[in-house]
Order: sequence, then C-alpha cells, then structure tokens
Amino acid sequence: DYTDLCTENWWKGLLFIGTFFGFDKICVAWTWYLAIDMQLFFVLPVFIVVYVWRSDIGIAFLLTTFAAVLVAELA
Repeated sequence: DYTDLCTENWWKGLLFIGTFFGFDKICVAWTWYLAIDMQLFFVLPVFIVVYVWRSDIGIAFLLTTFAAVLVAELA
C-alpha cells in the first residue's frame, strides 16, 4: 500500500538516498531525480579537484569509476 510505503521510507527521501534501496521503495516516485541530482552535487567536486590537481589521474579516476558503476549495474 502507498501509505505504508511512505510511512516506512519517508526518511530515505529526506536524506536523498532512496535510489540506493531500489526505485520500488521510493515513496514519491518522481523524487528519484532529486536524489540522483543531490548525490552528483556531492560527488562531482571530488572529480573536479582530482582533475585540476592531476589531469591524468583525474581521467583515470573517472574512467575507473565509470567502469565500476557499469560492472555493478550489469551484475
């Protein structure tokens, strides 16, 4: 039931971490975009700092992260 889903999972939406638990566990379905946007907001500066510091390491870091996400999604 929708009410039970929101009662149990409201805190995941508040912390923007609902996408880590599966899209079927999100109380308000369209908030998946807000969660992913907030997660990228926190992660992207790390990639930028590493790239500015050393561009070769930054590119390797980005490609390694991309490959890890791809393998995790396909597994």
